[in-house]
Amino acid sequence: MGTTLAQGRGRPEFARTHAQRQRRCMRALLCQVCAGPADRTEQGVLWLVENDEGRADELNWPEDLVTVHPPICAPCARQALRLCPHLAGRGSVAVRVKDSAVEGVYGQLYRSSPHSPVEGRRDAVFYDSPEIRWVLAAQLTRTLRGCTVVGWPPQPAAPDPTHIPL
Repeated sequence: MGTTLAQGRGRPEFARTHAQRQRRCMRALLCQVCAGPADRTEQGVLWLVENDEGRADELNWPEDLVTVHPPICAPCARQALRLCPHLAGRGSVAVRVKDSAVEGVYGQLYRSSPHSPVEGRRDAVFYDSPEIRWVLAAQLTRTLRGCTVVGWPPQPAAPDPTHIPL
């Protein structure tokens, strides 16, 4: 089954990622829900980060976290937390990020065998890793730096009268 580029139409399929949209949002720091500009203040760009193991209590977490999830705008963050079973089920934290870099991909890793490549694990692989030539990439990754966990709900940079939520 193919995917279309009908942004804003249809129902969200939270378990499936549209690869082209994900890459576009990661490269341009666009909201993962509406594809508008991600929320940005002097503290940085807004991200929702999973806190599935209670890691928010760890020192320096989520500094240097590698994620496949693009940033988000404040109105969509509220909606995503309400509707996305993944975010609600595992818990999440709002984080402002001063710097982030696309440094790799997430996808299916393969390994060499005498007759043909053999499927291995699904994982994030950095561009400078020797494994990069053995990955079938599905998503870009960004490494988050200069992170500040912020209160919820996050304060938006400024109200956007043109924002159209899904």
